[in-house]
Amino acid sequence: MKTRAELKQDAKDLLRGHWGRAILLVIIPLLLSWFSGSYQTHQANFYADMTNMNVHMSFWPFILSVLAWGINLGVTYTFLDWIRNPKRTVNPGTDAFRVIGSAAIFGLLAMGIIASFIIGVGFVLVIIPGFIFALMFSQSVYVYKDLHDSDPQASIWSGVWTSLSLSRQLMIGHKWEYFVMQLSFIGWWLLCGISLGIATLWVTPYYDATMAAYYDELEATSNINIAFRDVNEP
Repeated sequence: MKTRAELKQDAKDLLRGHWGRAILLVIIPLLLSWFSGSYQTHQANFYADMTNMNVHMSFWPFILSVLAWGINLGVTYTFLDWIRNPKRTVNPGTDAFRVIGSAAIFGLLAMGIIASFIIGVGFVLVIIPGFIFALMFSQSVYVYKDLHDSDPQASIWSGVWTSLSLSRQLMIGHKWEYFVMQLSFIGWWLLCGISLGIATLWVTPYYDATMAAYYDELEATSNINIAFRDVNEP
């Protein structure tokens, strides 16, 4: 297993000379998330003294957040393909929408709801179990992609439980390692806040590429054969 520094270097090497495409790839979900937060803040002020405030505040931010989540899945999958094949041509206009425009979004949504429920129950009962569950399921989105790449004819619902289970298996002995990896980005996220979000355009691709590199290395060095790799993909 590569070290944290090596994985981050892999991400930097991937992005070197390609920052423009990487930023265009992540900018849509970032803007949707920003619009969602801004809209909610505006509506909170506008409807401060009105009884229908909650309805107006929650509907559109929810829709924007769901869109951002779906598009971000396409971004996540593109970075995984890209880290595996650095020569891959990245098309921000289409790659970002590769998941939200497919039937797979429903399987991923179901998996996300199940994982969130389990994690939520863990946090309600005792904080530590919820935190452990979050780490256990952290790779499930990547696993789901690999399972369906290996069997394109598979139903969108197949692999939901399998992805959660395989993610749990992959993370055995790696939870602390992954947690420290997340902590190593705190300084970068603080920089995003200090720069009023401008640095997010560079930090997000760096983070996404590093997480993709982490999963790829984790899967490749495990005794669990999940990945489908097309090294000849243009």
